[in-house]
Amino acid sequence: MNEALGKDPCAEFAKNILGAVNSKKNPALAGGDLAKIFETFLANGGDYTRVMPPGSAGYGNPIGNIMDKGGARIYLSPATDLQAAFDANGTLAELFHLAGSKKHYGDRALADAARAIRGYAALADERLRPQDNIYSGSYKKGPKEAPDYGYSIYFHTIQRIKCSVRGLSQ
Repeated sequence: MNEALGKDPCAEFAKNILGAVNSKKNPALAGGDLAKIFETFLANGGDYTRVMPPGSAGYGNPIGNIMDKGGARIYLSPATDLQAAFDANGTLAELFHLAGSKKHYGDRALADAARAIRGYAALADERLRPQDNIYSGSYKKGPKEAPDYGYSIYFHTIQRIKCSVRGLSQ
C-alpha cells in the first residue's frame, strides 16, 4: 500500500484529483497526499468491515470520517479469490472518498474532477464502452442502478489505471 500511495503515477493522480475537489467547506486531508491520508486513517483507529452498510452498491463503501473519534471504516465485500488484492485495491479506492475532512467526496465530484483534468478522460473513454460511460450520449442506466453508479464506474476505472497496488491490480 505505502509503495503504491507514495509514488507516481498514484501520488500525482491523487494530488490532482483531491486538489480539484478540495474546497474551503471540505478541504482535502493532508493536502491531498493519499499516503498521509492512509497513515491518518490507521492512526485514528480506522478499520474494515465485511458488513455491507445500507445503500451500498456492494463493492466497497466509506463509513464515517477519518477525523472523527474512533476514525472511519471501509466496507469491502468478500471476494472468492485474491482477497488481499481486492482489499488493497478497494482500500485505495475508498480513501479517495474518505479524503474529505468534513464529509466524503462523492462519486460524481470525483468523476467530474477526473473528466476535467487533461489526459484522464481519454483513459476512461478508451476503457469504457459508450453505453457504460456516464459522460457518453450513449450511456444506458441500469434499471436498478444507484444514482451515482455511472460516476463511480467512470472515476474508479481511471483510478485503477493510475493508482493500484503493484502486482495486485484488479
